[in-house]
Amino acid sequence: MPLDPARKKAASLGMEPARLKAMRVVAWIAVLGLGGYAAVLIAQYPERWTRALGSGVIVLAGLLTLLLIRAGRHQAGARLIVYGAGLGLLVSGVFSGSLRPAQLTGLMALIMLAGWLLGRRHAIAVTACAVAYLVAMVLGPLGMIVVAPPAVPSGLASIPLAVSFVLVGALAVYIVGAHEAEVAEIERLNVALSQRLEELHAEKTHLKLIAENVPALIFHGDLTQHCRYANRQFADFFHGQRVDITGMHLRDILGAEVYERALPNVEKALRGESVLLEGERKSAQGQDRFLEISLVPERDADGGVLGFFALKRDVTERREFERALAVSEERFRKLFEEVPAVAVQGYRPDGRIIFWNMASERVYGYTREEALGRDLVELIIPPAMRDEVRAAIAGMAASGVSLDAGELELMRKDGSPVALYSSHVVLTNASGARELYCLDVELTERKAAEAALRQNEERLRLATESGGVGIWEWDIASGHLEWNVQLKRIFGMPSERDGLTLDQFVAAIHPDDLERVQAAYQGALAKGSEFHSEYRIRWPDGSTHWILAIGHGRYDAAGRALSMIGAGIDVTERRRAEEKFAKVFFANPVAISLSRLEDGCYIEANEAYQKLFGWSRAEMIGRSSLDLGIWKSRADREEWVRGLHEVQNGLRAHEARLYTRSGEARQAMISAELLELDGVPTAIAMVLDVTARKEAEDEIRRLNSDLERRVRERTSELTAANRELESFAYSISHDLRAPLRSIDGFSHLLSTEYDTRLDDKGRGYLDRVRRAAQRMGTLIDDLLELSRVTRQEMRRLPVDLSQLAAELIDERSRSEPTHRVAVQIAPGCATVGDPQLLRVMLQNLLENAWKYSAKVTAPIIEFGVEEQRGERVFFVRDNGVGFDMKYVDRLFTPFQRLHRPEEFEGTGVGLASVSRVVRRHGGRIWAESAPGKGAVFRFTLGERGAATGRDP
Repeated sequence: MPLDPARKKAASLGMEPARLKAMRVVAWIAVLGLGGYAAVLIAQYPERWTRALGSGVIVLAGLLTLLLIRAGRHQAGARLIVYGAGLGLLVSGVFSGSLRPAQLTGLMALIMLAGWLLGRRHAIAVTACAVAYLVAMVLGPLGMIVVAPPAVPSGLASIPLAVSFVLVGALAVYIVGAHEAEVAEIERLNVALSQRLEELHAEKTHLKLIAENVPALIFHGDLTQHCRYANRQFADFFHGQRVDITGMHLRDILGAEVYERALPNVEKALRGESVLLEGERKSAQGQDRFLEISLVPERDADGGVLGFFALKRDVTERREFERALAVSEERFRKLFEEVPAVAVQGYRPDGRIIFWNMASERVYGYTREEALGRDLVELIIPPAMRDEVRAAIAGMAASGVSLDAGELELMRKDGSPVALYSSHVVLTNASGARELYCLDVELTERKAAEAALRQNEERLRLATESGGVGIWEWDIASGHLEWNVQLKRIFGMPSERDGLTLDQFVAAIHPDDLERVQAAYQGALAKGSEFHSEYRIRWPDGSTHWILAIGHGRYDAAGRALSMIGAGIDVTERRRAEEKFAKVFFANPVAISLSRLEDGCYIEANEAYQKLFGWSRAEMIGRSSLDLGIWKSRADREEWVRGLHEVQNGLRAHEARLYTRSGEARQAMISAELLELDGVPTAIAMVLDVTARKEAEDEIRRLNSDLERRVRERTSELTAANRELESFAYSISHDLRAPLRSIDGFSHLLSTEYDTRLDDKGRGYLDRVRRAAQRMGTLIDDLLELSRVTRQEMRRLPVDLSQLAAELIDERSRSEPTHRVAVQIAPGCATVGDPQLLRVMLQNLLENAWKYSAKVTAPIIEFGVEEQRGERVFFVRDNGVGFDMKYVDRLFTPFQRLHRPEEFEGTGVGLASVSRVVRRHGGRIWAESAPGKGAVFRFTLGERGAATGRDP
């Protein structure tokens, strides 16, 4: 019977609930009772504090025990409360100087507690300690250690004794209660066990009854393969009727031969594996029976194997039936699936297809996978017939009567019609449901064959006449030769001429070819093979032509030749073309060869090919390129052949290392085509010797490498020069600014402090000195700006030039609020470049436009983009003073100005900076202007170019 939850929890923690609860109560009684006693004693009689030491030890043991219980360490808590209390009692006895009733009662309670919580050994140990303690106290050694303090009042002294009584009473209550609970649990378990034994006996009886009567052979074996149980059917099958085989070894039951076959599977079951197999076994009566055998291991509660069970079912009849049924089904399935002339479709009354044979795939174009599960009517019935066919299917399904057979025109997958002779069968399957089958014989092929025959006859006539094919038939017995019109034309005879004979045919053959032609057709008739020959004929006008003749014989049952029928075509033009090809082949300065693809044997090689590799034609023909050593590696040639197969239009520019007769390696470029000569795959290859070119390419690579090295060296020099320039710029910034500031500062002091001592001329001189110093400072700033624009590292990011222009104009307007300018900025002028450099560029262009339009009544500044020859061109336009285009080349040169400083301030560095920014972005800049008509500066940011004054 299952344990209740409290007992389960206590068992999982290592102590029963009753003992755990008793231990907790004892701890609390010790803590509260003796703790209160010690507190009162010390409070009222502090000079007698030693009498509270034993109680303090017990209280401490109780507190620690409660903590261990809370932590789940119950056994440790039990040991602590038992031995801690014992130590407390020992201390109390020593300091009291005599045996007290409370101590004796406590020791007895402690012995009971030790035995109940910790077992007999701990009870004996505590008893021994108590006896030793009493003996020591009686004989005097312990009593004389400490001088007993004065006694406490009897009321207070009775508290430890009361605590001892409470502990003893609590232990008695819990021990008796636990004992009664255990007795009750044992009685309950005995009742449950008896009931379960009765149930198990009933189940065993029931299972044995089932096992003895089930139509199967059941066997239970142990680890040693001895029989622990076998039902009657098992014993009868292997040992005859009414033989008890319990205790017998499996070998003795099955026989040595069967046992050896069964042993591997039995060992698997004894290793813990389940086994399922089928096999043939001979019964004790000598019958061969087919058994379905299942072996499963018998396991104990821990999963260990105790033995095995075997269940064997006689499936001989089922196997024979299944075999016969499978043979029958396979026969009819193959018949229906593979019958080539009858398309069979099976379908349910709702039209869903359940069978679709190979002939149906061919007739209708749907594969089996495409057709199964589809609606037959929707699949192959033309739309106009579908309602009628559905009604007919419903009628057959309801009545079970098939429709009359007849011709129909149904529909293929591609929508084309197909003519059929269709019949229907209604069958009932094993579950009683009706299935309909349609058997279709295609008539299209027969009708198409009849039409095709007529068409082929007409096509053959047209082909022979228009294609230049002459047909002839020779009756060997009579010697009669039948010619068609085209053959007469091939022989140069009038088409209306009749009565041509074999002698005339033979007379037209060129004398030099006659003997070869006669041997060819006589050999073909003798061997029963095809006559195939190409020869010359002479026309009546004396001209010579080439003909290709093909024919085969007809024979009687004895193998005698009766006639020969054949065809001939005029190949004169082809032969002439071949002669021209031969002239081109042999006279071509490019090395060309013909070789068999399979083994590389040369069929032909021109003079250039022979000269390239050093072999004569006679030495090459019939030998392979591998034999001659032209290809050193078979793998290299096979790679070339694979490339030739993979490329449809021939292999072009295949590079390979080939070798001459002297062993010299040549770098070759091979272009080849596949063709067939007399049915043999052949490669025509053109070989170019590119050794010199390869050597030149290697030299170019060497020169390029040298050039790259020189570029790196030059780059290093330029980097050093840039560092020197940067140092120089810093020197200018630092060394020149200091004296300029001194000049400007002292000039200012002179003009302010000595103003009254100077006349107007002196003050003018000082003013000119200050302006020159300030202008020099501005010039230094512009020079440094130009240097920074040139050296600054580029960062390419998306930049909105329209927004940047608006920000710059806004800054300029705030710095000069009195200067009113009409500004037009086109939106969407975006590019990719360095944001800081592009800001410098656009700031200089817009400030130039702002400055040079300041003297105009209504100044206008425009910024936008336009398309020129497919290129985006940005521009800044103003209506200011403009300039003369003859000075345009000076615009982008540093420190070159087109106006006097008195007219417009500046250093001549701004446009030079603009030019360098544009060039660094791979663009170009140019200007257009006229005096008094403003100026427009156009620039690109995407192409290589140089800064010029004109649009290139």
